[in-house]
Amino acid sequence: MVSLDAGNKQNIIMNIGGNRTANTNYLLDGGDNNGQFISGSLTQPPVDSLQEFKVETNNYTADAGRMGGAVVNAMIKSGGNSFHGTAYDFLRNRELNARNFFAAPAGAKPSSRETNTARASEGR
Repeated sequence: MVSLDAGNKQNIIMNIGGNRTANTNYLLDGGDNNGQFISGSLTQPPVDSLQEFKVETNNYTADAGRMGGAVVNAMIKSGGNSFHGTAYDFLRNRELNARNFFAAPAGAKPSSRETNTARASEGR
């Protein structure tokens, strides 16, 4: 379960394997990324800066096993000698939403949650 309704809207908390949210260990490049007073990670790097992420639910090594729940480890891309960048647009609106499968043929309209987010990144 991923909940975005807890106190901080930017903070993503996860219940994995039936454990409490405070039992998930968040690592960023192998270092501690846990909130001290809130459940969840402190830093959420941009999607473009991630090289990989791994979610381990059991049988993890001692260096990652700090809590009884899952381990979420995110790795950041390393730099290079040339500049590069990316740009994307996340669009969600009523025209792109699917009709509810259980709704009558002329029934309810899809939800009206609309989002239009444009992002760009630049780096080495």
